[in-house]
Amino acid sequence: MLDALACCPSDILTTSIGTNQGQLIIEDIIPAIGHLRKQHRLTFDTMFSPEFMALTSVSARIEISDLNASDSFFDSLTFE
Repeated sequence: MLDALACCPSDILTTSIGTNQGQLIIEDIIPAIGHLRKQHRLTFDTMFSPEFMALTSVSARIEISDLNASDSFFDSLTFE
């Protein structure tokens, strides 16, 4: 069952709540992700080099899980 979710992540969006897969996601996977996020905070400076971060106008200490700040970070990037 987990193999199916790993190779087809879009199935997560269409899994019914009343199914075994749905219960697995709701009761195990989502809480596990939340726990990992609290234990291992990821910021942009852990993902990108200091040289790259200097090119952006966004604080490097922004947590990746902050969706509004993440959007601002990616909006600040320019491609030539």
